[in-house]
Amino acid sequence: MTPSARPARHKAWMLYQLYCVVAFLLHMVLAWGLWRVIQDPYPVGLTLSPNDIEIAQYAAETLRKGCIVLLGTSLFFGVGSLAILRFRDTKEAWITHLINLALGALTCVLLPIAVPVGMMMMREDFKEWFIRAPAAPPAP
Repeated sequence: MTPSARPARHKAWMLYQLYCVVAFLLHMVLAWGLWRVIQDPYPVGLTLSPNDIEIAQYAAETLRKGCIVLLGTSLFFGVGSLAILRFRDTKEAWITHLINLALGALTCVLLPIAVPVGMMMMREDFKEWFIRAPAAPPAP
């Protein structure tokens, strides 16, 4: 297939871009929620007896530390799923995108879009469209 005969965009690539945007938004919402928990880990309306204050403080500190780890993970995967959209034209980039889909398929929220898009991306016509050979220099 000549470069001029290739379609401008493949349907699987458009769905994958949608997947990356949805993954980014979901991770950012999760990061925002975790940030809120880090700011105030005590539930609204919680009443504690004097004996429970030490336990609640320990639980709040543990929750705060766990949320910081999850916040970093959410920011990494959220921003990462958009950042890798720039990479194309190599087999390594194709594998990276499949790994991103596999990570999304582990969640019940992204599973419905990750599996069909992953199946579309494994077809030969998508591989040929995605892994493009560099353009040959014009003959003198």
